[in-house]
Amino acid sequence: MKDLGTPDEIDKFAGADFFIDGGTMDLRAPSYVKRPMDDELLGRLVRGEFCFVLTPRQMGKSSLMYRTADRLEKEGVRTVKIDLNEIGSVALEVDQWYLGLLNQIRRTLKLPVDEIAWWDERKAMSNVVRFLEFLEEVLLGTIKGRVVIFIDEIDYMLKLDFRDDFFAAIRAVYNHRSDRTAFQRLTFAMLGVAAPTELIKDKNITPFNIGYGIALQEFSLEDANVLRQGLQVLHPIQGEQIFRRIYDWTGGHPYLTQRLCKAVAEEPQKDWNDAEVDLLVERLFLKEEARTNDNNLRFVQDRILSSPQRSQLLSIYRKVISGRAVHDDGQSIVQNQLKLSGLVEVEDGRLQVRNRIYGRAFNRAWVRKNMPTPWPTVAAVIAGVLALAAVVILLYDGVLVGAKVESRMREFPQADRPPARLGALAGVIRARGLILPSDYDPQAIDKFYSLTRDEQLALFPAQDCGQVKLQDIRFVILEISKTLADVEETGETTPLLEAMVGSLKCLENENGTGAGGPADLQTIQNLSVMLDNWLRGRKLAPRPSTMEDAAYLDRADRPYRQAIAANQMLSGPGQYNPSLLYEHARLLARIYTRDLASGQSADAQLSGDALDELERIWGLALSRKAPAATASPTSVSVTASSISTVSTAARVPQATSGPTPTRRPTNTPRTTEKPTEGIMGPPGAIQPTPTDTEIPTPTPLPERITSEFRTSGDWQSWVRKLLADNYGLWLALSRAAKDRYPNLTYQHADCGCTCTRTGHSFSCFYCYSLCKPHSHSVVSGCADALAA
Repeated sequence: MKDLGTPDEIDKFAGADFFIDGGTMDLRAPSYVKRPMDDELLGRLVRGEFCFVLTPRQMGKSSLMYRTADRLEKEGVRTVKIDLNEIGSVALEVDQWYLGLLNQIRRTLKLPVDEIAWWDERKAMSNVVRFLEFLEEVLLGTIKGRVVIFIDEIDYMLKLDFRDDFFAAIRAVYNHRSDRTAFQRLTFAMLGVAAPTELIKDKNITPFNIGYGIALQEFSLEDANVLRQGLQVLHPIQGEQIFRRIYDWTGGHPYLTQRLCKAVAEEPQKDWNDAEVDLLVERLFLKEEARTNDNNLRFVQDRILSSPQRSQLLSIYRKVISGRAVHDDGQSIVQNQLKLSGLVEVEDGRLQVRNRIYGRAFNRAWVRKNMPTPWPTVAAVIAGVLALAAVVILLYDGVLVGAKVESRMREFPQADRPPARLGALAGVIRARGLILPSDYDPQAIDKFYSLTRDEQLALFPAQDCGQVKLQDIRFVILEISKTLADVEETGETTPLLEAMVGSLKCLENENGTGAGGPADLQTIQNLSVMLDNWLRGRKLAPRPSTMEDAAYLDRADRPYRQAIAANQMLSGPGQYNPSLLYEHARLLARIYTRDLASGQSADAQLSGDALDELERIWGLALSRKAPAATASPTSVSVTASSISTVSTAARVPQATSGPTPTRRPTNTPRTTEKPTEGIMGPPGAIQPTPTDTEIPTPTPLPERITSEFRTSGDWQSWVRKLLADNYGLWLALSRAAKDRYPNLTYQHADCGCTCTRTGHSFSCFYCYSLCKPHSHSVVSGCADALAA
């Protein structure tokens, strides 16, 4: 076993820079770990054998390729390294793709040919024939020695419809070695994350059954001696013990091992022992957010959860992680997919979890959470149970649940301590009938906003939180946060979010009644991820006042998406937080409109995502029961005035319920609305005209944090306003299929849209968005508007 040398000789490589935890390693990197597969691949390529290395990501494929190519060059073999990621795989014509290959070969070997002209001169030939002729006449006709072509990221070919032809061409090089002897000097090595059966289906033309597969395994302890030495330079006494503890967790996985070694090297003064290494593993890989933040864990998770065979993959993995024997079947497509994800490896003919970190990060709880529900079976069982117990359930909904809520409502004003008040509030929110919808969430929200500012914040203590129950704070946070959209962008509701975060940190640290086990800890962490990212998104996306400010909006996209994902983990698939959706949709709309205004190529995905989220908010409003009209401590200036460009002579109709709201001289009070059928109401609906009525100055209320996003009517009004204020969304809505956003566009065939030089008359927002860009032309009727 070759050592780096004495500590003095390797001291210049020691420290955090010695270890490489991502990307292809430099040829001079001293921490490269040579494995038996290095010599095996080199030997087979020297002998002219076709080879392929198909393994999970971050196992060292690309670094192996570069080092093998370097060793071959030193032995007089010319090499070409082709990265298919650089050529691309989306929206490319076949000719463009092959020319990308030829260009990389020509540039690497400095061939004296204009590949574009050469290719065009042979248009009568098929692409495969032209490619083979280029290899034989140009490449091998110029280079008289041996050539090895490495093709990296071979899995990018899964997106290409013509991949079978390309693999057939590589197979043809092998088949023609006897009659076209130049091909004896050419061989290929293919590397990537894909199974041969994925890449090509026809066994008669696949090159994989005439090539040799190199199984890239983890480092052995002996192989990884160079990493141990790197740690011993920094920790002469504990270096051996530190590395063995790291290896115990990683099993020699290249990325995980280098990542932990690098993290240890970044804190050279720390007294590292087994317990400290365990805490490091917990921090880097085992926290809930690690599966999103760490590139390797994210790839493993995405590979499983985005697969069409997700249910089968999780079923097999559940058996493996439970210790049941699962025999390796090399012909099984599902097992091959599971192995390529990196979660499992083959040991003694059976599938085993690849390492301890994966076993802990992707445990049985993770499997349960992500296992698709067998809905047909569940639906049949539920239908039978409901049919048998309908009378009992209705009795429970109508009598018992209502009695419990009344009890909690009486407890709320009498509670003199925040934990008791929080429990009463949570009790109202939790009051769900077995089959009837809840009527009580709006009542709980009204109770919360009747509190003073100090009383509101006291529900979420940052200290002495031992008496707070996790389930109480979970229900209250999830429900109240639905109303915390910063619609006016004043930051008024931000202190509430910050108080919630502080209380969760206290619960995590206290380990009291709120954090009684792994499940509780995971709930706390999910809530923290949601709120932390929400606050971060707000901080990164203030209202832009200049184009320079708008240039930085993109930074807030990812935090908002992570917050929405964390909320779904807590609430379940399809259960969205309307406040989060609103703020994110507003951000996406601004980015899209900014790009349109600046002349850039605006990404249609941005407007599509924004409209999808506004559609979801409207659907949530329709599904939520509106409370009876009650006095509100806040007001929202969005009703008739929400679409400022529409003339007062022909307002956009909007359905409301309850008495006609009075109007203060300075703004329009909120009306409590029932959800309407479409964004601008059914055709012919009349918009009530507010009247100015002097209202006596009310007795000043105690300072409180208020919300302008409380009721389903508020949600709909602010969606209207966002659409009305954003030209980019108008444009995107007008170009969308009519049935894509059923809540945002009413059935407009009969609405009689009119668009003239002098005014506008619209009965649905869809027609308004169509006519808006043509406001200076004469258009009458929806058919004409669509034609325009």
